[in-house]
This record gives sequence, structure tokens and C-alpha cells, in this order.
Amino acid sequence: MTADELPNLPTWESEITDSTVSPFSERLMLYKISIFISSTVSRYGATLSLIMRKDIGVEFSRLLAEVSLYGEDTLNLMIEFGFLDQIPMAKSK
Repeated sequence: MTADELPNLPTWESEITDSTVSPFSERLMLYKISIFISSTVSRYGATLSLIMRKDIGVEFSRLLAEVSLYGEDTLNLMIEFGFLDQIPMAKSK
């Protein structure tokens, strides 16, 4: 293409930089991860309510529990870094 003086298509190499600073903040990344997790949990729940096969339902239940624990870890990180207020807790007696 260069020999015929035609324009070259852009490549992905032009997107790579030597920068060591992340272009996105930790707050934004944790927020996006929490949205992705909540979407995944809701889809697993909807699928679980419609599934007819027991063997697949068991797998979706297991996946739902695992993803929920991952979401809890993400929420705890957001609270720890001050990106989110801690949810109100029950009053101890």
C-alpha cells in the first residue's frame, strides 16, 4: 500500500504507550466491576428461575453463590478505600 501511495489502515500498535500511570482511576474500575457483578448475578437469578433441568440449575446456583461472594469482596474494597459508605448495620444489644 505504501508503494502505491495508498493510505495505511491504523494499527493497534499506535495505541500502546510507555506510560506507567493508569488512565482510569481505581474508583471507576471498582464501580464498573460492581456493575458487571450485579448484572451477572441478576442474569443468573433470572436464568435459575426459568431453567427446567436440575443439573444445570445446580450449576447456576453454585455460580450465583460464587459471583455473589466476589461481589461482596468488591463492595468491601469500595468501603475500605472510602469510595462507598458502609451500609447501615443492625443495632447490637
